[in-house]
Amino acid sequence: GFIFEMNDAITWNQVAGDIVVFLEDIKRKRGLYSYNVEVGATDYEKKTKTFHVNVILEPTRVTEKIELNFFIK
Repeated sequence: GFIFEMNDAITWNQVAGDIVVFLEDIKRKRGLYSYNVEVGATDYEKKTKTFHVNVILEPTRVTEKIELNFFIK
C-alpha cells in the first residue's frame, strides 16, 4: 500500500507504525518477547526509489518437555 508514496520520514513512520501494530498483537498473544523495527533509506536507495525495512524478532520459547518428580517419604 505504500508504492508511489513519497520516500521520506513520514512514509517510513507510517510503514513502521503498521508493522508495530501487527507485531504488538503477536507480542500480546505471547508469541514474541520483543522486536525492533527500523525503516529508512540511504542516499543510494532514495536515488533508486526504494527504502528498507529491518525487523528484528525475539520469539518466545515454547515448552517441549515437562519433568515430573515424585518423592516418597
